[in-house]
Amino acid sequence: MLFYEAAQQSSKEYFKYLEKHGKGEITYGVFKILRDEKQRNYCDYWLKLNSQLKSEDSLAVRIENRVFTEEEIKPIEYNKTKRELKVRLKEGYETVFEGCNINNVFVITDLKFLVRRTENWYKQFGCKINLPDITPSIKNGNCKELQPISNDQREAIDGIFSSPFSYIWGAPGTGKTKVVLAYSVLNYIRSGKKVLVCAPTNNAVEQTLFGLLEVLEKEGVDYNNYVVRLGVASSQFVAKYPGVCENLNSKKEIEALKEYINEIDKRILALKKKREQFIQYNNIKKELSNFVYLKKCLQKYSDDIKNEIDIINKSKTELEIALDTKDSYLKKFEEHNNAVKYYVELSSDLLNQQKSGLRRFLSSIKREHLNEKIEKAHARIGSLNNDIERELANSSTGKDLMHYVDDWQEVAQWHEDYGRAESAIASLSARLPEIRRELREKQE
Repeated sequence: MLFYEAAQQSSKEYFKYLEKHGKGEITYGVFKILRDEKQRNYCDYWLKLNSQLKSEDSLAVRIENRVFTEEEIKPIEYNKTKRELKVRLKEGYETVFEGCNINNVFVITDLKFLVRRTENWYKQFGCKINLPDITPSIKNGNCKELQPISNDQREAIDGIFSSPFSYIWGAPGTGKTKVVLAYSVLNYIRSGKKVLVCAPTNNAVEQTLFGLLEVLEKEGVDYNNYVVRLGVASSQFVAKYPGVCENLNSKKEIEALKEYINEIDKRILALKKKREQFIQYNNIKKELSNFVYLKKCLQKYSDDIKNEIDIINKSKTELEIALDTKDSYLKKFEEHNNAVKYYVELSSDLLNQQKSGLRRFLSSIKREHLNEKIEKAHARIGSLNNDIERELANSSTGKDLMHYVDDWQEVAQWHEDYGRAESAIASLSARLPEIRRELREKQE
């Protein structure tokens, strides 16, 4: 039987053994499922587990009797503190958690797939490989002994460097890792060679490295420059040996950073829009403030104009009333003025007649007849005076003309003395222009 045929047969037998005895699978119950609202570019969910994961290797999600592949539901992050597993659903599977009974949702660690994968690999590529047939190029003894070792340990180390292929078996605690493997790796490192340390599971790799790195550190080897831990390291391993972990998460981190950058760009764009809206709002607010101020000013001006209009209307009404009253007064005054003017002219004519008649009378009659003539003139003037007084009593300007009546009354005393009569007539004649001027002024 060839090697690859033996490997295939061994994988089949081991898989049957695991299935028969219910081994190779660990099941974790889920008590809560939450959608990750922060992640907008993918359909991510957080599964809250009933217990802590013993291993983060080969995780899968089972709903009822269906186990979803890693491509369909991919575990991407585990929060050990909160016992939360984050999974990402493939496009087309976004609704698998909707309406399902949470009691039928499980997270499983099924290591049997590794056995099946090994079988399939050997079927495809086994014919291309053979057991090594080249002896190591370096000799044992390039480094001092790490510690006192047993004859079995020394024999195992010698077999590694003298045979093309070695298989070391021993019970736990017999020094397979910290003595045989550590001495062999150290010998290769000090010979300037590279060594590949493999294990069937992620946990086995780390347990091997925990023992190996401890020995290298004691021997003064800067393992950060010589050892690279491939694959996804556990949080415990990263905390103790961060310098040897390969950053296989860089792609994931880069993707997450790109998503974060896109999210930041979207936020920046949204903030810019909000800023523009805020600037527009402030501008509108200022314009509204100016508008409100102008509205208040216009309202004040409107009120002032309204008050002015009310005052003007009131003044207009008062003026119309005053004009009507003035027109009435002017009409009455004109009537009175015409009446006075008529009587003044009449009086002036009478005075002129009296004056000329008196002169002719004085020149033609004798002195003894003077008293008789004067009495007749007095009677005639008295009658005229009475007529004037009646007209003046009916006139609104009578009071202004009453002082002229005294001049007329002087004529009544002519019968007492001719010289006095002559003087009164001369005085009255001299004042006639003044009387006319004052009457004109009153009319104006």
